[in-house]
Amino acid sequence: MVLTVPDSWIDKTIPGSHVSRARLVAEIARQYYCTHYQDFGSQRFEKQEVAFTG
Repeated sequence: MVLTVPDSWIDKTIPGSHVSRARLVAEIARQYYCTHYQDFGSQRFEKQEVAFTG
């Protein structure tokens, strides 16, 4: 599953500098097991399957 979020939405929704927003977006992606791609004008998140180890 892939989610694409426009940079304009991130700029309006998340306060702070560009660097702090980029760090927060990367941390959110990591918490939800997503691969984060920075495209031109958008951010793309691709959900990674977590193998069942139980």
